[in-house]
Amino acid sequence: MSNNKCYPWVATAAVLAALTACGGGGDSSPTPIVAMQDALNLGTGQTSSVLANDTVGSSPARVGSGGNATLSFTGTLPEGVTAADGVLAVARGTMPGSYTLSYQLCEAAATSNCATGTVALTVPRPVIKAVADVLILRPGETVSLLVNDLLDGVAATPATVIVSTEDVFPAGVTMGADGVLTVAIGAPPSKNSTPIYRICQRAAPTNCVEATTNLTIAAL
Repeated sequence: MSNNKCYPWVATAAVLAALTACGGGGDSSPTPIVAMQDALNLGTGQTSSVLANDTVGSSPARVGSGGNATLSFTGTLPEGVTAADGVLAVARGTMPGSYTLSYQLCEAAATSNCATGTVALTVPRPVIKAVADVLILRPGETVSLLVNDLLDGVAATPATVIVSTEDVFPAGVTMGADGVLTVAIGAPPSKNSTPIYRICQRAAPTNCVEATTNLTIAAL
C-alpha cells in the first residue's frame, strides 16, 4: 500500500491526518449569525423584541438563561427607552421622535462570533386632550382648567403640560402658569365669557391642543 498520504488509498487509521495535511478535514466556518434590521413604532407603555427576526444558525436567536445568543446595545438609549433581553420598552413621557439604535448579537458558545443589527424606532406623539369647561365662580374661588384634561390617557398636570392663553379673562380673573383660575375678591359679575386656553406636552412642546372655557362670575 502506498504511503503517500495525499491519495485516497491511504491507510484508514491515517485518514484524518492525511486530510488535514492535504487541506481537507471538513468545514470549520463559524455559525451564521443574522441580525435583521427592525422598524418599530412604539407608543408609551408598549414593548417589542428586536430578536423577532434574528437567528443563530438555523435557530431563532434567544438570550438569557439557556439562550443561544447574547445581546448588547451600543451607545446610549434615548431617555425613557429601556432594553432587557432584547425587549425594548418605552416609558410614559419619552420624547416623541425617530431614533436609530444599534445592537450586537453574538453566539453564546462563541462570543467573538457576532453580527450587528439596527433598529429604526419611532415614538409617536401621545394623544393630548383638552375638554371645554363650563364654570360658574364667585369672588375668592379658584379652579384648575386641567381638571378634565388628559395626556396619553392620564390626567394632565402642570408637570406634564404647559398651559397658556392669548385671550383676556374677565376683570378680576387671572390664570396662573399651572392653569389655575383665580377670581379676586371684589371681581365684578360677568356672564358667558369664552376665553380659549392651550395645553402643550412638556416633553414635546409642539404637541398642543386648545379648549374653550365658558366662564360666568357670579355675585357673592
